[in-house]
Formats: sequence, structure tokens, C-alpha cells
Amino acid sequence: MPRTTISFTEPNQSWIEEQVASKEFKSHSDVVNSVLRQVRQRENTISNLQALLSKGVESGISETDPKDLLVKFKTRLKQDAKI
Repeated sequence: MPRTTISFTEPNQSWIEEQVASKEFKSHSDVVNSVLRQVRQRENTISNLQALLSKGVESGISETDPKDLLVKFKTRLKQDAKI
């Protein structure tokens, strides 16, 4: 596995250490990899939503701009604590 050296701000370093101390993660790398996986999944979800919204608009069913709908859906997901 490739190795990279990175620096964190003090609050982020403290948070990572708390996660390891809680025994939820075995190492700092596990924490960072978990967070990166979540970000990639979120980006994937957003990309899929954008594609579906564009397809819907192109079908002529909706005259709403996909970007406006995406903002609305993101807001709703944040309120529901899903992103």
C-alpha cells in the first residue's frame, strides 16, 4: 500500500486521535481512509443524481434546472442527516 505523509490542523488531529482512542479505528490511517471513502461515496451519489436529473429534464417531463433540483435534494438529505 502506498504511504503518504500529511499534516493536519490541530482540531483535525485531535479528532482523529479521539477516533483511534475510542477503539472504533485501529490507526490514524483507518480514520482517514474511512473519511475518504465516505467523501467518494457522497461524490458518486451526487454524480448519479445529476445524471438522473439531467435525463429527466431532457425527457421533457420537467422544466426545472437540474442544478436547482440538486440543491433542493442536497438540502433535504442534509436535513435528514444522510449526507
